[in-house]
Amino acid sequence: MADMGYEEPKASKLPAAALILRVTTLVTLAVSMSFLRYVFFGIAAGLFYILLHLPFDLYFFFRKKRLINNHAFLIYDFYGDKVCMILLATAVGSLFGATVEINSGAKHIEWFGEEYSDAKDYHSKMREYCMLAHISAVFLLIGCFCSLISSVISSRALLKLHSKHKSKDQFDKELIVSKTTVRGTQAVTLKVKVKVSSYFSSTFGSNQRRPVPSGQPVNNLVAAKVELNICDHRYSKGDIIPLYGNKVGPYSNPRETYGYYDYAYCSPDTVKEENLNLGEMLNGDRLVSTPYKFEFLVDKVYAVLCNKTLSKTDVSKFRNAIEKNYYMQLHFDDLPLWAFIGMQKDIYSHEGVERVPILDTHFEFVVFYNMDRVIEVLLVSDDSSFVHMTEDKEVNVGFTYSVSWKKTQQPFDQRIYVHCVNYIYVDPSFLPNHTPVHHQSITFSSVALLILFIVLLTFYVLVLRKDISKYSHDVEDNQMAEYQEETGWKNIHGDVFRFPKHKSLFAAALGSGTHLLVLIISILVLGILGFFPPYARGAFWNALVIVYAVTSVVSGYASVSFYSQLEGTNWMMNLLLTGGIFFVPLFLTFGFLNSVAVSYGTTAALPLIGIVMLSVLWIFVSSPLLLLGGIIGKNKASDFQAPCRTAKCPKEVPRLRWYRGVVPQMALAGILPFGVIYIQLYYIFATVWGHCIYTLYSILCVVFILLLIMTALVSVALTYFQLAAEDHEWWWRSFFRGGSTGLFIYGYCIYYYFWRSDMTGFMQTSFFFGYMACVSYGIFLALGSVAFGASLLFEAYKSHLLQCLAIVKVGLEAEAWVETPGSNSSMDKAHHRL
Repeated sequence: MADMGYEEPKASKLPAAALILRVTTLVTLAVSMSFLRYVFFGIAAGLFYILLHLPFDLYFFFRKKRLINNHAFLIYDFYGDKVCMILLATAVGSLFGATVEINSGAKHIEWFGEEYSDAKDYHSKMREYCMLAHISAVFLLIGCFCSLISSVISSRALLKLHSKHKSKDQFDKELIVSKTTVRGTQAVTLKVKVKVSSYFSSTFGSNQRRPVPSGQPVNNLVAAKVELNICDHRYSKGDIIPLYGNKVGPYSNPRETYGYYDYAYCSPDTVKEENLNLGEMLNGDRLVSTPYKFEFLVDKVYAVLCNKTLSKTDVSKFRNAIEKNYYMQLHFDDLPLWAFIGMQKDIYSHEGVERVPILDTHFEFVVFYNMDRVIEVLLVSDDSSFVHMTEDKEVNVGFTYSVSWKKTQQPFDQRIYVHCVNYIYVDPSFLPNHTPVHHQSITFSSVALLILFIVLLTFYVLVLRKDISKYSHDVEDNQMAEYQEETGWKNIHGDVFRFPKHKSLFAAALGSGTHLLVLIISILVLGILGFFPPYARGAFWNALVIVYAVTSVVSGYASVSFYSQLEGTNWMMNLLLTGGIFFVPLFLTFGFLNSVAVSYGTTAALPLIGIVMLSVLWIFVSSPLLLLGGIIGKNKASDFQAPCRTAKCPKEVPRLRWYRGVVPQMALAGILPFGVIYIQLYYIFATVWGHCIYTLYSILCVVFILLLIMTALVSVALTYFQLAAEDHEWWWRSFFRGGSTGLFIYGYCIYYYFWRSDMTGFMQTSFFFGYMACVSYGIFLALGSVAFGASLLFEAYKSHLLQCLAIVKVGLEAEAWVETPGSNSSMDKAHHRL
């Protein structure tokens, strides 16, 4: 198409077109459903897919780039549009075919009109029905057509992504060939290549940063090539690689970060703010352009960045930042760089030692490269170039920098690990090349779990064998004297499956806990599959928000279906309770902490566009899916299948000793599962509330599986002991016991804050304890659901076994009565047991 002079459409039109097509498809499907509920499955599937995709198109429209732009998502987009189009096309064909058959049948009804008096009325209703069906089919056809165009756009996006993977050698070969052509042909080739490359980068660009234009004129072909190479991290000598400033903050308070230009650093004439996705905004990133000029393989020595005069206010801010050990974060070729703003230097004099704050004015960048790719970057401050920040007066400062390039043999796919391990401000003990502690923690947890499993299994076998031998012993010795009342858990088997109090709240907690459990498992699976590379800023937070919204259907289904099994009637109120039992505390916490961040003026405050994106995701994705799950759960729910019949009058719970109370049992139930994850918690906290990188999702997944098994075993054991004490109110108790691990995790937060970290200040403290309270509460709900589910399955199995033993004993007693006629008391007992 290049030889024919074909030009791509403008990049700004594509997001608007994609958004208009999605909204049009959504509206036509909704209108089609309002006219006719025929072929509901195809329409419902289309609605679900469009609602799921709408937030991404809104982000694409407003930010002019895709929220998620990796290969897997584009493949999902490609096949999702195709499947949606096929479903809608099938629905359209079925709808038109149905109307044809109905019209054909209506003609026969009209022919019999003379014999049947109500045939004409029926015929008029059928014609009205066919008219509505035709209107619905037309709207559905429009939606199918829009889906077809969306499918073409998604196919185009995938093809463009594949074309980006063209190797650098092939690109250079095309460049050499174009230079050998005549001048006129070369001009056409240059024009087409620049347009295509610009279109690729602006429309289908990923989170990789585009280069900032320098002040010098650059050839269009070179600019296009640099832009393409930025996406592939490949460069030629002289290509400009941008350096972005991100944030500034105290090293001990990772969430208390401020904008890069809140401090008087050198800035270009026009500061450009990079477009950020939702995850980057949640992470507090605010990338801005800087006047640094890096040319690939070009060394620089004391290049002047700028000369400026710092005001008294600037000097005071720098001095306060140096005294509080502030650092700044930069980004070079998607690699994070950290450097302290300055340091407190000891000045020796005859009066003693004085600590003087000094501002670093010169930075040395050491860039390691392998062929045409950047592998590692080191940022080192020069102690010989500084300015004293002791007095509140104006200071003239000259900022300079040096760049040196060194060759390395490290491969590109391992560069983030090499970069982080070798970086002077990152402790390598946190990183994946030091794994003996992780293996030891898994070994310890596995041994403890195995011991507990063997002990519990031995105990259960002995108890059940004792019950079985008791039944068989009575029959073998023909001891049928007097009926003795059962004791322990067998005595209250008629109350074991009595529904709990506040069953709507219980079902809501169970549904929300199941939702959060699915969320955690999904995040761990995505981490194992490599969806969270360390250099992809915000990828984890993006996945967390999107997966939470998409899996809302789980909470609606689990809560309403279980509530219906408990013979609940107000399922809509239960659904609202399910949606708010975790979201409302999280929303209130977020609102308060975001207000604190705004008052401090930090980048931790989510901007308005981020709040709008979260609101759209909650309104148009999470809430409809929650309602859809509730409707499915209401329609699919069956009766509660209790193994035995529940007694009409509940038995009185005997007075229990103190160690059988709720609080002691929660303390006992939480300490063992907490011991499984204790060692891993330190690494997780150092990642979330520190400057470390966690990539061992496989180990974390194994630990989480051990945590679930330990929680289930402990809950089953304590539930058995509770029922053995003839306390049948175990439903809520088992949930609390399983969730008590979340309380231990919050207790560890207190220990970590005061004894393992250096966090200070109201903002950092409120962020730490506020969000960790939400996390601990979520873990409480998730593990509580696991504990109750395990206890319910065990009690159902045990009651079923008891029922089988009772039936066997009744049969043996009846057989004994037949052998000894005249003994009516034994038969009466048999009837009583049956």
